[in-house]
Amino acid sequence: MKNVIFGMAAASSFLFISCVSKTPFLHQTRQQMESGQLNVEQLQFYTDREIVFTRELASDKVKIYAGKIKHENGKYIHRVVIKKHTPGVCVSKDSSSLLMVFEKGKQRELQFRLSANEYYTLLPSIEQGQDLLVHYDGKVYKTDTEMLETKLLVKKKIARPYEMSQRKAKGVRVAGRFPI
Repeated sequence: MKNVIFGMAAASSFLFISCVSKTPFLHQTRQQMESGQLNVEQLQFYTDREIVFTRELASDKVKIYAGKIKHENGKYIHRVVIKKHTPGVCVSKDSSSLLMVFEKGKQRELQFRLSANEYYTLLPSIEQGQDLLVHYDGKVYKTDTEMLETKLLVKKKIARPYEMSQRKAKGVRVAGRFPI
């Protein structure tokens, strides 16, 4: 019975560990890549949470763009939703920020800046009082402070600070007979 319980515990912990495949992209990781002559612009990134931008539309200007239009309280609300773990690429960089795209099209870049805790987090285009505004798809959208916590992720195997090689030993068999 103990073996069954141990086996189930080991299998469930293996499943949990194998599901974790993405990790935050840290400044340290970027420095290691760049010191090894690797280009950040060739790396596959992901968002760690859903990003939502909204804007109100006049009823005579309702069109569907890269997102959804919703009718709320007599107003048309246009939402752009970038789902959690959406893949993206870096199209430009400077020493403390990355310009990212998560869908094709003009003016659909989002800037992520290096934060105090070494993560790259979403940066609003404009901060007007309590309103956080983002330029996206040629328009201005509102977002909330929770969206500013959005971090960039990369696959774990890319984020390792070391190189690893592995081989499997084939084993050795006894040739012929041996004494008992």
